[in-house]
Amino acid sequence: MTNTNQARTPVPLGLRPSFGFGDRLGLATPGHIEAMRRAGQGIAPIFPQQSIREMSRTNRSPEAVMSDAVSAVVAAGWTEDFGADADHLKTPADVDRTAAVSFSFFTIDPSDAVDAKTDNYPRDVLEGRFAEVRDEIDWFNKYRGKQVKLATGTTVNLDEEAVMRAAVKYGRA
Repeated sequence: MTNTNQARTPVPLGLRPSFGFGDRLGLATPGHIEAMRRAGQGIAPIFPQQSIREMSRTNRSPEAVMSDAVSAVVAAGWTEDFGADADHLKTPADVDRTAAVSFSFFTIDPSDAVDAKTDNYPRDVLEGRFAEVRDEIDWFNKYRGKQVKLATGTTVNLDEEAVMRAAVKYGRA
């Protein structure tokens, strides 16, 4: 799809197949555009794609990331739609900063709320941690005791302990 009125501004890509290039330093987008021209048929590009953490480590801002990508798009004469992914956002302020400069795709990172140690908790610790999150989740009984058969033939048994571990690990994320 070509949208020449918005070709210089990222747009939401919806459910179209897409690929995020992630030009970390603001120098590679011309090459990404050329790659799209040569072999990108059927794929919507996401030229600016960077996390706040990466921006911080490379001393870049959302404004600089967007400016570099849009400048490359204009210089290359790219007229097709493209998206812009604000990756691994952890705070509402991160969303606001990136939305303000026309990022069109937002990947929320809930990793700070994931309890990565859950898989190794002994049963008594697991039960204690589960008691802390039980009132925050409404899906425990829905999945407890279910079996899910995957296309590969593998069966996943969601016994009480497995669902408790999922609730403790991801329930606050």
